Amino acid sequence: MADVLTNDQFRNMFPEFGSIEAYPDVLVNSWIEIAGGALPSRRWGNFLVQGLGLYVAHNLALGARAKTGSAGAVSGPMSSKTVGSVSASYDTSAVTIAGGGEWNLTSYGIRFWRIMRLVGAGGIQL
Repeated sequence: MADVLTNDQFRNMFPEFGSIEAYPDVLVNSWIEIAGGALPSRRWGNFLVQGLGLYVAHNLALGARAKTGSAGAVSGPMSSKTVGSVSASYDTSAVTIAGGGEWNLTSYGIRFWRIMRLVGAGGIQL
């Protein structure tokens, strides 16, 4: 699948992952390879490159979260936080997709899930 989405194309699509230090080529390339195996080109058609990119971005973003906390720790979207006497709450249902599971953990995953439902690939890759 590397010929469908290259490392350079991915980094151009998602410049927030442009840092080679934070996102080494070997890491990006491995997620591109995994995405290529998970998304059948016949099913994804014209959405394939975008789907591959979002799949990779989602997984890189999850990995980046692990760097700032405990490796392997799992957490869902934060709905409220209190610091001293100040608190904030968010309506996570407004941005999450029912049945989206772990794809709801990043904005890339949410966009991926929406496109996946358009192409009707849910039962094949999950």
